[in-house]
Amino acid sequence: MIAENTTTTGFIVPLLHTLEDYGIDIAWICLEAGIDQTLLDDNNHRIPVSSMRKLWALAAHTSGTDAIGLEAATNAVETLVHPYLMAVQTSESILEVLERMKKYSTYVSNGVTVDYRVEEAIDIVLQESDSDANNGPSKYGIDMFFGVLASEAKRISGPRNLPVKVEFKRKPPRASKQFQQYFGCPIYYQTPQNRIIFPLVDLNKPLPNSNPELIQHLDAFLQGHIEELNSNDFLKAVHQYVMGEISQHDPMGIPKIDEVAHHFSMSSRSFQRRLSEHDSHYKAVIDAARFELAKHYLQQAHYSIGEMSYSLGFSTESNFIRAFKRWSGETPNQFRKNLSKD
Repeated sequence: MIAENTTTTGFIVPLLHTLEDYGIDIAWICLEAGIDQTLLDDNNHRIPVSSMRKLWALAAHTSGTDAIGLEAATNAVETLVHPYLMAVQTSESILEVLERMKKYSTYVSNGVTVDYRVEEAIDIVLQESDSDANNGPSKYGIDMFFGVLASEAKRISGPRNLPVKVEFKRKPPRASKQFQQYFGCPIYYQTPQNRIIFPLVDLNKPLPNSNPELIQHLDAFLQGHIEELNSNDFLKAVHQYVMGEISQHDPMGIPKIDEVAHHFSMSSRSFQRRLSEHDSHYKAVIDAARFELAKHYLQQAHYSIGEMSYSLGFSTESNFIRAFKRWSGETPNQFRKNLSKD
């Protein structure tokens, strides 16, 4: 079982503004995508990548254009106040811009990474961080990212700093002329990577909108959130792995700590220390996995309490009932009864 990637809600707002221009009901489309609209004012709130992919698909369908990502990019450049974008806009040089784009890309979404190389040109690559395409960004989201990047390049270093080539892994859009007009350079589709290439400039030339004091605060803010995200990813990955081991193995097959540590390429001591750094411990991991599976089993009427106890590795049914009440404040039968009322 793989932990699902997440994305910050900050870049959703320009998309919703774009959809409003089409007269689309924003409340309805958020509901359909499984996104709580009341949380969208918080740039730091994160939603599953699957919800974002669904939102993009609904946006393209209801607007009738597969250039919706570029249209959202225009809105983003004009209206969006976002820590990642501000860090790019207030950097002291092009080199710092590139470094911050790479370093903080997972703040926007941990489903992608940004990398670059500088030789005869500035070559920026957007890579999916997961082999599962459904756990990565939507093609429309990639369109938006490259659109914002092209616009910001002109703003940061002058109107002549247009990309010289753009490559998309996606199939050619119906609105290919709109893409051509937006980027103003050769565009290639169905390529091995998503890339945007800019002409080589002086990487260390001071930029006019740099703000050293603000960028210091932004660096601290973004780095803190990256560290928190990495911590959450580790705990989530451990939780998902332990849940998978308990659910897929023979009854009473609770994985031992050294087995889980080995899966994550650590010694038992290093694994325990890593959990401790994230204010957790192995018993808490096991309890959380058992509780999650128990709730899942209780939704299935054919599962008896005795079968659950055995499947979750409890020596007796009464031990399971006591543990479940400690976790939830209810007995398993009370929990199941309340489920039937909803």
